[in-house]
Amino acid sequence: MTKHFNKLLFLVFVILVAMNCYLGSGYTPSSDQSSGIIIANDIAKGNIFLTGWFLSTVTFYFTDLIWYAFLSLVGVSNKVQSYLVPSILISGLVTFCIILSAHKKKFPWAIFFSFGILGVYSSNIFNLAVSHIGAYLYTVIIYIIIERSLLDKVKISNYCAVFFLSLAIFFSDDISKYSFLIPFIASLALDLFSTRKKNCLYYAVVIIIAFIASKVMLSAIQDSGGFQLPGVGGPRFATQEEFINNLYFLSIGTLRLFEAYFFGMNI
Repeated sequence: MTKHFNKLLFLVFVILVAMNCYLGSGYTPSSDQSSGIIIANDIAKGNIFLTGWFLSTVTFYFTDLIWYAFLSLVGVSNKVQSYLVPSILISGLVTFCIILSAHKKKFPWAIFFSFGILGVYSSNIFNLAVSHIGAYLYTVIIYIIIERSLLDKVKISNYCAVFFLSLAIFFSDDISKYSFLIPFIASLALDLFSTRKKNCLYYAVVIIIAFIASKVMLSAIQDSGGFQLPGVGGPRFATQEEFINNLYFLSIGTLRLFEAYFFGMNI
């Protein structure tokens, strides 16, 4: 990419951060989001393993909490944190999506207008403190690293970067199994069979090792008296009622996300 394009990307990032901060500053965080910021403050005070905390189902540790903890260390107020960090994360996600699409010679502004120019309702969703956006951002960065390295000579630093980013995602956000691990391994497998590039296999192995390492780390921290995840149970199939509810929330959530909810509206 040219220097001119890099400057344009930086300008887009700054504008998006400002726009999302403006929207996010008018949104009152829920109790769940506020508790995430409180947890991050405890990390900043030295409780690295969050001893005494029950974190329900996910930790958000490396994808979200460490950034709030860092801002706490430098003296940023909780109120500002609640909209500044989400704004930076979602703006970074949009910017890296543009980089990814531009590198693939696709029309980059399609992604920009899909993610960057959103209605107030969906902007509030993306501006929630301590959400899944951090995991999505790390995932896109991994996409870029792997795609570019496969076109050139793969370096050890590429494998290391993918390993640590994958480890951070798996340790922090359980949704990564469905949004990252399964689709990405499947994609690498298809690429391996079609191109016969061994680097695809190596990247798949690195990601799987990172997944296993994250589970070992989570288990070790909980067993040693660190944070607990009481909401995580054994894998099972959803009941019929749960399956129907999931379909309902998926359809309603999609309609509301794109401001297309029409039920009960006048024609």
